[in-house]
Amino acid sequence: MTLQSPQDKRGASTEDVIGPADGPMKKPEEKKTEDTAEAEEVEEATPIELFYDLFFVANLTTVTSVHYITESKTLSSYILYFIILWFTWLHVTLLDVRFSVDSVYERICKALHFAVMGAFASVSTTWDPFSPDDDITITALRTMTLTLMFSRFILSIQYFVVMYFGRSKPRTIVPLAIHGTVMIISASVYLGVRYNPPIVPRTERLQKKRIKNELGLDPNLSLPIDLVPLSPHILKSARR
Repeated sequence: MTLQSPQDKRGASTEDVIGPADGPMKKPEEKKTEDTAEAEEVEEATPIELFYDLFFVANLTTVTSVHYITESKTLSSYILYFIILWFTWLHVTLLDVRFSVDSVYERICKALHFAVMGAFASVSTTWDPFSPDDDITITALRTMTLTLMFSRFILSIQYFVVMYFGRSKPRTIVPLAIHGTVMIISASVYLGVRYNPPIVPRTERLQKKRIKNELGLDPNLSLPIDLVPLSPHILKSARR
């Protein structure tokens, strides 16, 4: 006598009739569609973030169109401006990507960062860090240091706020505290640079200003420092 299994008797197993024990069976097409949807789920940039990126590009375009790169000095000036602008944009973008949540607080912080980009735009037209020999250039450099100080101060507040709300996860407290502290130190350094004496002594700047007025030159014209000791002879020749 030959024994037959239940599948041979009924033509189908219990699993084929009522499905697997962990739930109803899914068609291969449905499973593939769900896996693809999960893989393609990517968070898109918000309009505010895109607008901030536009500010970055606009600042870079402005300084490129105003200052022509014709020698190594102007190239170095352009590279320095790009590095300062890019690192400021990068700090804000990294913070947004990791911790940004749509709220009134975040929008206020973003508005302050927009103000920072506006200050960058105001400095870009008179940016000449390697020729600080007139009041306009010195004012632009001091405005830049205050702008960077303000930007780092806002970033430090944001990092400390994130640290406060993430205090339930002890592993995140130390990295966030380090980020916030570094930003405060950077802001303090920029503030100290703002109130440092200019590279060119005030007496030399005043003499150059007097020479320009006597000769009828453009006040924004850069004069070599070597001409300052010769200023009495220049003025005498101009009067004759």
